Amino acid sequence: QGITSTSDNIGQVYWILAQYDEAFTYFNKSLDIRIQEKDSSGMADSYNSLGVIFYSQGNFEKAIENYLKALKLYEALDMRYNIAIAYDNIASIYKEQGKFDKALYNYLSSVEIQQELGEEYEILITYSNIGMVYQELKDFDEAIEYFTKSQELAYKINDKRSIGSAYNNLGGIYIEIAKENPDTAKYLFNKAVEYFEKGRVINEEIGDLEFVAVSNRGM
Repeated sequence: QGITSTSDNIGQVYWILAQYDEAFTYFNKSLDIRIQEKDSSGMADSYNSLGVIFYSQGNFEKAIENYLKALKLYEALDMRYNIAIAYDNIASIYKEQGKFDKALYNYLSSVEIQQELGEEYEILITYSNIGMVYQELKDFDEAIEYFTKSQELAYKINDKRSIGSAYNNLGGIYIEIAKENPDTAKYLFNKAVEYFEKGRVINEEIGDLEFVAVSNRGM
């Protein structure tokens, strides 16, 4: 247990430093020990960590391969929270690859478990990701619905960063709708500016300069 924890911690540091080969070496060392010890839960965590490394390197096929191994083990152990995380990770890759139907399936599978567990912060993040997938699919009504659901939960748990992010997402949606609807473009652009302005105010309030910049670009 001590050796694997140390290897995981060192791997985590290398991952943060973007030294992915070194991170892989230490995460793989933990995996080898856990396989020998038949530690299914630990093996799942190791596969998940390796998936993160491959994702960070842009090797999506290897990332999915490891996330699926983690998912299979988590499901066998009925580790519900971890199952939801695995679905989220898999969905993120499919979203990057433009495989939006697969991304939606995995995000919706994740959010179903998150709702069952009452994990409100995780739910609002997944709602936001679902909204982004629908935005890519040009299904703006569904995108607005999920961004709004995300924002409602953010207000409920008083997560101001997520509230500001939701306003920016909604502003972005109305910009896209305006571009496709010239007859009502002025109204829609004004609606977008309204959301971006609300996002800017909240992000300035919490000192989130990155999201202030996003709000200002939108405006």
